[in-house]
Amino acid sequence: MNSYADLTAAIADWLNRDDLTTTAINQFIQLAESELNRTLRVSEMLRNAYADSSDSIITLPTDFLELRHLMLQEQNKFLKICSPAELDTIRKNVPEGGQPTHAVILNGKFEVAPVPTQTYRYEVLYFQKLSALSSTNVNNWLLLAHPDIYLYGALSKSAGYIGEDERQGLWASQYASQIGQLNSADTRKIERGVRKSLGFRNMGGNPRSPYLKGG
Repeated sequence: MNSYADLTAAIADWLNRDDLTTTAINQFIQLAESELNRTLRVSEMLRNAYADSSDSIITLPTDFLELRHLMLQEQNKFLKICSPAELDTIRKNVPEGGQPTHAVILNGKFEVAPVPTQTYRYEVLYFQKLSALSSTNVNNWLLLAHPDIYLYGALSKSAGYIGEDERQGLWASQYASQIGQLNSADTRKIERGVRKSLGFRNMGGNPRSPYLKGG
């Protein structure tokens, strides 16, 4: 099961209903993807984006889901994420502007303070939304690596359409369990990488993991 067509066929087979429409199956998949975007955070979803700007407000990538870190690349300085009130205070305290030290994320943009007085290159490490499946986007990394998550997710979202079914509890349980397992496995993988990096650093190296949040 490595394509959108395979997935929709499997959903239809498992539900085995004469009144099941293609539109309904698509909606089950979309509902599962919406939940996955809220709950799944693994390294396969991490992406880098860059922006050169002298403005205090910069638009985030359209597939932005959640921030991992924001930094001034050339200065190798991480920006601290703060509240809008804190950002306003920093601007008042540094009215002449300068090198940004703080940022807030609102409505698909990030805003920095103090107000920049020159052009800076920003590096954004962020979690990317899943590339939604369709007849024209036939797969993504999650379907190829973990088709069972997609299958159980879509099946669990069929409850409102098919009504009571004794299998719903099993599907929902499997779906939640697999998301948890994938998140946990990724956390262990990152922790192992951190331990290896620390060991290397103690021997005189200076490794840097892209998954470590700066501050």
